[in-house]
Formats: sequence, C-alpha cells, structure tokens
Amino acid sequence: MNKIKIIALATMTAALAACSGNDKESTTNNEDMTNDAVSQQEEQTLSQTAEEVAEVVSEQVTEAVEKVSSNEAIPSWMPKNVTITPSGLGIVIEKPGDATRAGENTPVTVHYRGTLTDGTVFDSSYDRGQPATFQPNQVVPGFGEGIRMLGKGGKATLYLPSDLAYGPRAIPQAGIAANSNLIFDIEIVDIAK
Repeated sequence: MNKIKIIALATMTAALAACSGNDKESTTNNEDMTNDAVSQQEEQTLSQTAEEVAEVVSEQVTEAVEKVSSNEAIPSWMPKNVTITPSGLGIVIEKPGDATRAGENTPVTVHYRGTLTDGTVFDSSYDRGQPATFQPNQVVPGFGEGIRMLGKGGKATLYLPSDLAYGPRAIPQAGIAANSNLIFDIEIVDIAK
C-alpha cells in the first residue's frame, strides 16, 4: 500500500470511530496504529527509493565506464561537437554529399589536408593543386572509414586516434611520430561507379 492509501485508510478509520461513538481512547489507539503503519510504510518507501536511486546511479556509472572503454568518450584533442564511431574515429561532417557511398575497393578522388594535433600540416592535396585517388582499403583505417561515410561533394574533418592512423609506426619524412593522433580535412571530389 502506498502512503496515500494508508493516510486515506487512517482517515476513514478515525471517521468510523467518531461516527460509531467510540470514546477518545479508542480514537487515539486507532490514530497510533495508523501512525505506526504510516511510519513503517515511509521507512519501506524510503528504503525502496534509496535502492532505486542506487540502481540508477550504478547503471549510469556502468554506462560511463563502457563509453570510456569503448572510445565513445571525447578525447581532449577532439572538438566537443565530434561524433565518435564504434571504431573510435571522430568525425565532424560539414556536408554529407550525395547518396553515393564508396565500398572498400571503390576508387575515390579526394582533396585532403592532414595535420598533427598541433596544427602542423604533414600532407595536403590542396597544396599540390591536385586531388588524390585511392581505394578506402589502401589508406590508414580511420581515413578509409571516413571517406566511406561521405558521398560525392561531401566535406568533413576526421579525427584519427593513433590506432586508426599509423599506430606505433613513425613516418619521419612526414614528421609523424609513433602513436600520433591525426586530423584530416577531406572533400570527396568523385566516387567511381
């Protein structure tokens, strides 16, 4: 019984006692019993509420731990408006492009600018004045995943954690240290049919 029902029952019991001509002592006993029942119900309700709150908090903590361990938490070097994919790739889509999407082996023509997290440019098709064409499975995993998420005309910024970039392998000629996180601004110029 919830608290409202118990109070209603207590009120009805007191009213019945008054109507039946029971003396004041009987009414007092009824009120004492009702107050005891209400107190017990309040304790039970508080106990249940505390258990429910603990359960909800536990679920929230579990979800937060799962997000952090599954790379869904936003790393400090990524902007707050980034979307994190299940692999851990961060992406901010400026324009999704048309409905066409590349497959693993589909040649894609892309303009891109690759930078380190400090802003140092290590490669740029824009600087060369010519977009590059390659298949998504021919590039680092995060870059390949990102270009498959956009259609022709699409633009985005990709945030590659090191395990989706070159990992422990350094690329000294490009100035990329081992385990570097990388950022790519990309524009899909064409997708082969």
